[in-house]
Amino acid sequence: MSGLEVALKNGFLKVFCSAQRKEKLKKDLLQAGIDSSVDSFVSAVILVAVLVSLFVSSVVSLWLSIVFFPVVFSLLFFAVYFFGLSFYPNRLKKIRGKKIESELPLLLRTMAIEINVNLPFEKVLENAANPSFGEAGKEMGIVLLDIRVAGASVQSALNGFGERVDSVYLKRCVRHMISVYEQGKPDEGTAGEPLKAVAQEQLSKQKSEMTEYNGRLVVFSLVFIAVSAIVPALFQAFIIVGSNFLYLSFTPMQALLIPAVVFPLIDLGVLCFIRSKTPVFMK
Repeated sequence: MSGLEVALKNGFLKVFCSAQRKEKLKKDLLQAGIDSSVDSFVSAVILVAVLVSLFVSSVVSLWLSIVFFPVVFSLLFFAVYFFGLSFYPNRLKKIRGKKIESELPLLLRTMAIEINVNLPFEKVLENAANPSFGEAGKEMGIVLLDIRVAGASVQSALNGFGERVDSVYLKRCVRHMISVYEQGKPDEGTAGEPLKAVAQEQLSKQKSEMTEYNGRLVVFSLVFIAVSAIVPALFQAFIIVGSNFLYLSFTPMQALLIPAVVFPLIDLGVLCFIRSKTPVFMK
């Protein structure tokens, strides 16, 4: 690491990463599943932000023929990109939390069935540590490793699962798992019912979200049709008809690029917006 990079990293850590912010970023990285320290992450963010800002500012400066103010563009793009990457773990941890929440009902119902047929709890955890359960299964694998390799208690390992994911629902599930483990099998064939009940609650919530999304999807579809078909057609009609009696400032190149480039980019933005509003369990 060069002296300049070290100075930049230390400077940004002091300015943007107070002790409280640094601790929050550390937790965000853990819950986002990013295996990196705060210092390494900030160093990577600075490096990428510098490279991107220099490239974009150079292109913009040459395109606009502004050769005297490339530093202004560099600082602007650096600030935007740096803050965007800095808050990326916070966004990613929420997406990951929703994804694991969507996978938990199947995992919990499977655990409940196995507990009801009197399988040992550690064997239930071993079966749950299956990649077929997605991220939730991988996390259960870490729980199993904590118990068998690190020597942690079942309660401590499950609580660690809850801390590694940004989800209130998961923490409730963990409490139910610990409760089932500590109570053992008080009633034959019904010990796993609390897990089944909390799984059914999440399934009902997902069904409600699906119904709500299907209603909004109708509006989204109409917006997409308007942006992708109606607006470009009206624009081209305006260019063709209006050019006969109006003084339009559109050049032939602009009249070509706007329908060929601008409107498709708008369509892409609408599609990205629709996808961002789609529940995780439907993706």
